[in-house]
Amino acid sequence: MAVNIVLLAVLIGAMHSLDISGLGQMGTGLVGGLYSNFEKMDAAHIKTTIPVQSNIPLSMSIPVQTTTNISLASAVEIPNAHVKISTGTFNIDSNADVTLPAGAVLNVALNFNVPVQSSVPVSLTVPVDIALNQTDLHPAITGLESTIKPLYCILDPGAISISNVPVCR
Repeated sequence: MAVNIVLLAVLIGAMHSLDISGLGQMGTGLVGGLYSNFEKMDAAHIKTTIPVQSNIPLSMSIPVQTTTNISLASAVEIPNAHVKISTGTFNIDSNADVTLPAGAVLNVALNFNVPVQSSVPVSLTVPVDIALNQTDLHPAITGLESTIKPLYCILDPGAISISNVPVCR
């Protein structure tokens, strides 16, 4: 197969130098077009957006550790509470029934865990930009460029790539 490619390259080169009925120019255009399209393919990107619709399950425990003020919604009776009252006139250190009135504000320390078992719906579009020269296609594309490069250089030794660099160095 390699011999066939070399013979084809020599034949096209001979046609180019002899300019038999414009076949040399046709070969240059065909091979040059293939080469530049392989370059463009390697520089191409696959761009799209992918819609994502999903539910993310949640299973966690959220710790709550804080101090807050609460207001009593109704009167609260505390039977047999130990009470100490000291004033200039009298001292009380005894058990008593105490009633806290509705609306009394209490400072309360909270320390507990809140279990969460739920799911969160997710709806978004993810932009995708895949450079072909960063994929497994890159070696195949550059392999095709390398395969036709010798023939292209025979037909057009001054060929310039799409990035404005000489092809035949």
